[in-house]
Amino acid sequence: MNKLTITALLCYLRNQLLDARERRNIEQLQALDITLGIIEEAAIDVGDNRLYGDIVMNLVTSAQDALNDEEWKSTIPSIEEIEKALR
Repeated sequence: MNKLTITALLCYLRNQLLDARERRNIEQLQALDITLGIIEEAAIDVGDNRLYGDIVMNLVTSAQDALNDEEWKSTIPSIEEIEKALR
């Protein structure tokens, strides 16, 4: 039995973000922006600077940049970066 972890969740959302950006799916990008924003707020609220600074901030920025047609400005962390940051 597999458990849902924050690492698995962020990797899933990362892949969804890549897909939404590639397909220019505005509705999915908006949903991801909201979802990632909630995770960002929670990370800040509990003081998890590693999660917020290394991973979530880049995912949130990437979603917002894609919504503003500025995809080239943002960096989407790799799965390896997510896994390493959350060890």
